[in-house]
Amino acid sequence: MIAEITGRGLMLGVRFGDGATAANVLFRVLAARQALGYVFAAYLFRRWRVRVLPTLSAPNTLRIEPSAYITDEEIDRAAAAFEDLARQVEDRRAYELFRPLMDGDPFEDHKGREARPGLVPQREDGPAGKAARVAFIAHFSRPAEELRIIERDFAGASDTGLRILFNRLQSVLEMKPVSLYARNLFGGRVHFRFIALPADAAELERLHRLGQTRRIVARIQEAVDLAARAGATVIGLGGYASILTRNGSALVEPEGTRIVTGNTLTAASALFRLREEIRALRRTGARPTLGIVGASGNIGAIIAEIMMKTDGLFERIVLMDRRKKKLDDFAAGLDRGDFTGALETAADLRPLKRCDVIAVAANTNDPIIFPHLLKDRDPVLVVDVSIPPALASEAARRPNVRALPFASYVRLPEDPDFVISSHTPRGTAFCCAAETMLCGLETLDVPLRGRITAEAIALVMDRASRHGFFEGAGPVAGFRPER
Repeated sequence: MIAEITGRGLMLGVRFGDGATAANVLFRVLAARQALGYVFAAYLFRRWRVRVLPTLSAPNTLRIEPSAYITDEEIDRAAAAFEDLARQVEDRRAYELFRPLMDGDPFEDHKGREARPGLVPQREDGPAGKAARVAFIAHFSRPAEELRIIERDFAGASDTGLRILFNRLQSVLEMKPVSLYARNLFGGRVHFRFIALPADAAELERLHRLGQTRRIVARIQEAVDLAARAGATVIGLGGYASILTRNGSALVEPEGTRIVTGNTLTAASALFRLREEIRALRRTGARPTLGIVGASGNIGAIIAEIMMKTDGLFERIVLMDRRKKKLDDFAAGLDRGDFTGALETAADLRPLKRCDVIAVAANTNDPIIFPHLLKDRDPVLVVDVSIPPALASEAARRPNVRALPFASYVRLPEDPDFVISSHTPRGTAFCCAAETMLCGLETLDVPLRGRITAEAIALVMDRASRHGFFEGAGPVAGFRPER
């Protein structure tokens, strides 16, 4: 674990080598950001009361500079402390090493919870053969659970302890992008790199609401440039990486690269899941009320445009968004086609109480749709593409509520063991990440950042179906959004 000891006498430097970081995502990230030495120093002080610090010129090297009056007993304790540290690193005892940064983790909430659905890839694999190189940029949304899928040993930690740790890492890493892993997918046809912004959705939402986005947009551009230097030709944006950059329009594409937002496949997935449900509704002759939450956003807007052209299916469509003026302007400019029903707008969620079908594409860090907002007895169908989900779990569990599965993510049939997050099943990927992969598999000559178009929806839906992304949800033939 220790690569080199430099210096003379009582002035020594202890440099940890590649063996300390090769098979551990978190150690590798911290080493790359010149912060691993501080984690090791904190462990030595809290566990052994041995005070050392990294050097300014080599932050991953621990500096030993004891007093000339050091005793034999103190030398023995320092030697035992370094032996213990090296053993902890070798055994990947990340929980013990990071506990000092969790205030000792005296908390009990969810200690012992295993990583679900498993661990993310732990190494950075080189591209296979002629694999198309793509990269995906995203942030954390559920830090405690996501730290567990990054590091197996964090199963012993509490949620509170992990949140404390993440907040400190977020500060130390200054939201600078880091490459978490790289893996060959689709039988080696796509080399997928995941680049993380060390910030959670709550912090990014706060900056968004305050209008303080210049710094984080600069960090997202750094992530784009990092992906380009790693050889990526397609670079995808997830969550707030897309929102804060105005669907990618605020970013500069490095030469030879293409930036995509994932919004098109996300909207296509929502529409695909709704297709069979719409056919069933037609057979009953019912004319339900459709509610669209986040209707003035990019995804909500295209869903509204296409759903309005379903040949008189809906008796009423209610568009909901907190930005009322933008919503009213959007509604006024909608091409209603043959739609003869009522069109309403609302700046709150109270109209959901009258809705039979609900599509949700909201930008929020916490659930916003709770049981009291929905019908009490009549069936309610919900397709939620928000990440994290906008539909509260207690609402989804109600017997009259059916939340369509696989709305915000798709299957990767050739990679059943792939894990991308703590809240998606094994063998799946977020739509925003999967769109990046799809661009590695296919040439998609349609705009995939900025405003979503019906033409792009049709093409992406067809190609995604061809590669089995919608497997288990029925065939795609026959469903084509109108212009």
